[in-house]
Amino acid sequence: MLEQDGNYSVHSTYKYCVNIRGSHDRYGVAGHWNQIWRAKIPPKVKNLRWRIGRNVLPTHKRLNSCGVQSPVQCAICNDAEEDILHVLFMCTTSRRCWQRAGLWNHVNAGLNTNNNIDENLFSVLHRLDKDQQEFFSVMVWSIWKRRNNQVWDNITDSDQNVVARARHLITSWRDAQQIRSLTNTVQTDPQQMIWVKPSHGRYKCNVDASFSLAHNKVGIGMCIRDDHGRFVAARTQWI
Repeated sequence: MLEQDGNYSVHSTYKYCVNIRGSHDRYGVAGHWNQIWRAKIPPKVKNLRWRIGRNVLPTHKRLNSCGVQSPVQCAICNDAEEDILHVLFMCTTSRRCWQRAGLWNHVNAGLNTNNNIDENLFSVLHRLDKDQQEFFSVMVWSIWKRRNNQVWDNITDSDQNVVARARHLITSWRDAQQIRSLTNTVQTDPQQMIWVKPSHGRYKCNVDASFSLAHNKVGIGMCIRDDHGRFVAARTQWI
């Protein structure tokens, strides 16, 4: 009943639970969340941005606050407590990546260590244009992937690889979306099927077939006509 087409969706149910049932004050987080969900970026990057805004990334500091015993130091620099703000923006290696990507001035201007991570996230996004927001998002994803590669696979990605991986992701995703858009917009006119008689002195045999799942048989039908379109012979048979 919450959708115009009458089909259930998680989006409408979430909206019902949060807004209509009065749970917004308990579960809601203020912010321009449409900047996340309407962004032209891969779904996994949208999900990561949402997790950052809700402060639910499993950083070492977050895990310890939930009772999970793990080292508190940053997995990359091993120098400071690993929270979201540090691992994505304040870590020395992350700063170098932002500088290499040409976004550090915008990122640095939007950060405030006294603010919550969601406030910092939207503050940075507000300073970027559309293309920069998309590149910023895949950079965040690539930096977080470097952290996970280090933690889980003991793989150390260079700053160059982090930026190159982000550029490759957004470029390949845009190319895929462009191809998909062109495929959806190309309209093929349905061809009108008109029977054409054969050339002089020849016959034409039209054949069709169908499959019966109930009887586990194939039905075939044939019809032969001459060069004037006159009926000559026909046959149907189950096989």
